[in-house]
Formats: sequence, C-alpha cells, structure tokens
Amino acid sequence: PLKMADTRGKIDLQKLKREMLEAKEAEVKYIRENDAKFRAIRQGVNSYEEFRDIVKASNLKPLNRQELLETQPSQPWNVAAGDVFEQSPPRMVKLGGEVPTTQQEFMRAWRGAPADNPNERYRLIMTLRTEGLKRIFPVQMNMEILGDIIQALNQCYSVQDAAEVISLLEMLAQAQRFSLSMTFLNAKERQNCEELFIKLRKSVPENALATVERSYQV
Repeated sequence: PLKMADTRGKIDLQKLKREMLEAKEAEVKYIRENDAKFRAIRQGVNSYEEFRDIVKASNLKPLNRQELLETQPSQPWNVAAGDVFEQSPPRMVKLGGEVPTTQQEFMRAWRGAPADNPNERYRLIMTLRTEGLKRIFPVQMNMEILGDIIQALNQCYSVQDAAEVISLLEMLAQAQRFSLSMTFLNAKERQNCEELFIKLRKSVPENALATVERSYQV
C-alpha cells in the first residue's frame, strides 16, 4: 500500500511519487510476464526450463548499438563437425568495402547495410563463409541478428550456395540461447525461415537437411 504521509501527517510528495512508480513498474512486469506465460503455452514448449527462460526473457531490454558492438560472450561454440554431402567450390563475392576481421567491424558492416535490401548482408556472409564467421566470433554468433541472417539467406539464396547455407544454419543452431532466439522470431522472420528450407529441400538430398530441420522446427 502507498504511504502518502509521514508520521507527522505531512505528505511526502517525493516518496509518494517513488512508490507510485514502483507500483506501476510492478504492474507492467506482471502483465509482461503473464503474456509471456500464455505465449509459451501456445507455442507448446517442451520443458519447464524452456518455459522459464521465455518468461525470464520477457524482462530483458534490447541491447543498443554500442552494447552490441562490445558484447563478448563466454561460452564455446561446440559445433559438430562433418559434411553431409560434398560441398561446391566457394563463390567469390565482391564486397563494397573492407572484409571484416573483428566482431566490431562485422557488426558495423551488418548494421550499415540497408535492412530492406539484404543483398549486401548476403554478400558479407558468403564472403566470410562459416569458417570466417567462426574466426570473427570464436565464442558464438550474436543471436540478436538471427532473424536478419535468416532473411538475407532466404531472399538472396542461390542453389550453388546450398552447402554453405546449411553449414551456417548448423553453426547458428549450436549457439547459446539459439532455441530461445527462435522462439522470439516474429511472423515475418518465421516465414523467411520456412521459405528458406523449402528452397533448400529442392537443392540438396533429403538426408542432408534432417538434423538442421529439427533444430529449426520446420
């Protein structure tokens, strides 16, 4: 309950304002977490841990640009090795500027590319390839841009890049908090993911996609 006055009966406006803000924040948090619980139930999560992570994530604040550039994750990739089919020779893709060699350079190049024109982002990915990205991100990829990566791969996909696209999708699926990041894809990003796998199914043998399809739930 809000305490509008001190022991002498005098109203403490600053204290009242502070307590009102705290009550409002608590109400907003309750609504946000409650919405997350219903969303998790509708999505049919597989475990309590996944349900709990979704509810906890509802209170996370998006990172700003500077925080994204400075983020240094702490868990290893632990990417499973092994090719499911013979990969085609790498394509030479021309970039408009220097090829990034650090996380900061990559994020600047990625954020600098127009979001409504994914060609530049696709060229960036195909130039660095999976091995180049693993050198730049030795710990893990930034999951904040997962939806953007899927969009670029889908909208600019080329059959000759099939092996590299699958390799990249496998790498992303091994990243920490990948499952949670997939949960928060919006409808358009989920559509891009489904369309990308339709294209891949037409490009490679069926068994080449079995594992990665399970990871992306398509």
